[in-house]
Amino acid sequence: LFIGLTQDLSLKTKKTIYLLVVFGVLLFSGSIYLLATNDLTAFDFKIIGFVTPIGGLLLIVAWGILLLRILNKKS
Repeated sequence: LFIGLTQDLSLKTKKTIYLLVVFGVLLFSGSIYLLATNDLTAFDFKIIGFVTPIGGLLLIVAWGILLLRILNKKS
């Protein structure tokens, strides 16, 4: 909500942060959810375990871009 309301960020930056957060949450949380339900299904979700850190990295990059853009605007 904060990112959408602020006038300090360009539309391109807002879209980039939005996409990084959405894909980061889907990959990070989705893979953890599937790994947690691994015993309940016949499919072995352990093969998608490498996706969890990728999702986490996308979230970190989104926060980094937000921080850098805000700090650059303040200077």
